[in-house]
Amino acid sequence: MKRNGLLKRAGAVALTMVMTVGMLAGCGKEKNGSDDSLLNEASSGSKDYVFKIGDMGVDIDGSNVSTVKIAGDKVYAVDYYGAEGKGIAVNSFNYDGSGLNTIYLPSSNGESYSRFSFDKDGNIYALLEIYNWEDDGEVHIMDEGESSEGALEESSLENEASVENSSEEASNEEALAEVTSSQEASSDASSADSSEDDGLDKMVVSYSDDYSGEMYDSSQEQRYLVKYDAQGNMLYKYDINKDLAEGDYLQIYGMVYSEKYGLLLNDGRGIEKFDENNGFTLVCDTSKSTEYKDSYLELYQGFNGNVFLAGYGNDGYLIAPIDVEKGEIGQKSAALERYNSMTVFEGNGYDLYISTESAIYGYDFKADKITKLLDYVDSDLAATYSISAAAAISDTEFLAVLPDFEYNYSLERLVKVPADQVKDKQVITLGGSFIDYTVRQAAVKFNKENQDYKIKLVDYSVYNTEDNWNEGANRFNLDIVSGNIPDIMTFDNDSPVDSFINKGLFLDLNSFIKNDPDLSNTEFIDSVMDAFKTGDKMYLMVPGFSIATVAMKTSLTQGKNVLSVDDIEKMIADMGISYDLVCGPQNRQEMMNYGIAFSGNKFIDWENKKCNFTDENFIKLLEFTKNFPEQYNESLWERNLDDIYRSNEAILSLAGIYGFDQYKRLKYGQFGEDISFVGFPNEKGENYSTIAPNTTLAVSARTKNSEGIWQFLRTFYLEEYQDSLDFDFPVRKSSFDKKAKEATEVKYYTNDDGTKEEEADYYWIGDQEIKLPPLTQEDVQFIENFINSLHEPIAYNESVNNIIMEEASAFFSGQKSAEEVASIIQSRLSIYVNENS
Repeated sequence: MKRNGLLKRAGAVALTMVMTVGMLAGCGKEKNGSDDSLLNEASSGSKDYVFKIGDMGVDIDGSNVSTVKIAGDKVYAVDYYGAEGKGIAVNSFNYDGSGLNTIYLPSSNGESYSRFSFDKDGNIYALLEIYNWEDDGEVHIMDEGESSEGALEESSLENEASVENSSEEASNEEALAEVTSSQEASSDASSADSSEDDGLDKMVVSYSDDYSGEMYDSSQEQRYLVKYDAQGNMLYKYDINKDLAEGDYLQIYGMVYSEKYGLLLNDGRGIEKFDENNGFTLVCDTSKSTEYKDSYLELYQGFNGNVFLAGYGNDGYLIAPIDVEKGEIGQKSAALERYNSMTVFEGNGYDLYISTESAIYGYDFKADKITKLLDYVDSDLAATYSISAAAAISDTEFLAVLPDFEYNYSLERLVKVPADQVKDKQVITLGGSFIDYTVRQAAVKFNKENQDYKIKLVDYSVYNTEDNWNEGANRFNLDIVSGNIPDIMTFDNDSPVDSFINKGLFLDLNSFIKNDPDLSNTEFIDSVMDAFKTGDKMYLMVPGFSIATVAMKTSLTQGKNVLSVDDIEKMIADMGISYDLVCGPQNRQEMMNYGIAFSGNKFIDWENKKCNFTDENFIKLLEFTKNFPEQYNESLWERNLDDIYRSNEAILSLAGIYGFDQYKRLKYGQFGEDISFVGFPNEKGENYSTIAPNTTLAVSARTKNSEGIWQFLRTFYLEEYQDSLDFDFPVRKSSFDKKAKEATEVKYYTNDDGTKEEEADYYWIGDQEIKLPPLTQEDVQFIENFINSLHEPIAYNESVNNIIMEEASAFFSGQKSAEEVASIIQSRLSIYVNENS
């Protein structure tokens, strides 16, 4: 998973409000969590949420199935790739998998289907959009003349859908409703009127990473609501654009077929009803609603026939009923407060079903209650996020598209395992305010293979809300300092782990590595391993890492490995560079955060409870950050920023190097010449660069399951895991060396016919395509040497940063001197550190 920034900006938690409890925890206070806490729920070892993969009863390649629905007594699974030359495959079968029937909808000549829905008679409803990408990268939308003449003649798929296991094929022309004929006649006329246009108005769009290309004006797409019968015959094809003013575009956010009300849509006008004879009828106008206007919410039909609006709205996740007859959207569910990531699906039993990143729940509309039904980890499923394609045969049986550990997808049947048939295992709890997907996958693998222990995840992020995204971290840290501690903990970069270490809450892991027959003689990258030790104790386990540094052109460094603030400020003045762009678009607060984070323990020594904010180094940091804008210069986003480092409009790149490929993109793409890692400018003459962990794991000093815990944790240091790290450097030296060697080699992929082609890597500067070469041996040696020179972890604490910025504002506004502000910060943070260490 690619990182979007160096610093996680979700806030860390101030612990001052729980210091009394924290001191008690340090003295050996027993666990005192409430009976309904997440940790106690996990520790109980419930067997109520275990499902197993059962016999599908039908042979379908589910790797490209993106829609699974139930209508009447049939299951529908849509394969968007279908079969070559046939079109999109719509598979239907009975609940037990028998009676498979597959029809193919036309998908040639730039046709794309979405928003599939079905009725009990087997009719198919969908949104059809027609466009075409030409080989030169330009987009050409077929006009009506092409689609009704040339394109139709070239492909029989436009005229008829191919039906497997069917003895007859019906012509679309015979099956189309009258509305189609009238629309085609009117569209032919309109196409004649617009035939003077030679092409589309082109717009240049810059993408955030490295792509810029020509895009089409979406208002010129051909867009239709289509209906097919169960045999694949087109019943109607309604032109959505025909009633719109020229240049207008009607966004379709959601669509569902209701057995009671017909086809319903959530679009740019509101909730609308559609039928082929009357077109669109507005049911509920949302144009003046801050909650629902232009909200990307899907429509669902509940088990009892109710219609719901659900998804991520303008104010967070929601489920709300729609009273179609009254034209009103009802009260939002209050049961979703603990769920900050979800998808919704339909089926039998509950009104709706909710899939989160860790479980499946049933939603009871009348009771406004959510009930947990299936736990991914308990069920040994590799899913680490919400399942987007699923349907419920019942509340004990689901059909879902699931990934394996290599992200190969398949359509599977999940069947509930009775609690008395679930094997007893010793429960090991693993908790965190955020649990990385690699940790989730490792837990699932461990549970499948280990016969004695079972990892149960305690994900505190379920407590996060739109109003307080730190609530999960608050509760997690409160549980830790109050003695209600998971066996294993995983932390973000902004967690107060130093405070927990000083309280003696973690277990030293050195002896486990020393006594492990597979790891005792394994060579690790010492600089990284040592960076996360406390003295000679290893309380924190870091399986992978990235480099947090400041990169710049070597030609600008004046032969220096480290630059002072004065060096940088002189360079900025001499080169006439704006502070709006010198580091890329950054504001004052971000620069201060980076300056503190890249300094490691230079300003705060948590172990010895000392602060150092009154020396020249911090004074210079205050003066340097004052030069940056308080807010972003919004006009910068109106231009292409891809070339600012090559043109020397920007000279310092605040870089997160999370692998060899990222270094390649920096050197050969972003800068286009040799680069140096100079670290954050400072007055100490030291390279202020740090090591950022991909995830940080710790073990409770009170756990009674240390043997089972190590059986799990050791897997993070074994070759299988270390070799699999694609977006971090591995800490195992042999795995690091493999990645380094791969970075110097040309990559190839194999075509279906067995031939090999180079898998080239490109960087974009505007519309200029730059092919990136493999790294040289000198490149990888430079990276390795630099990593070996580092010895401090990244330092990020939201509470510390808030105190600094609160007081620094008086200096930035000219009310106090830098020295006065530094003295106040020294005093406040000295108190904070002593209270929280």
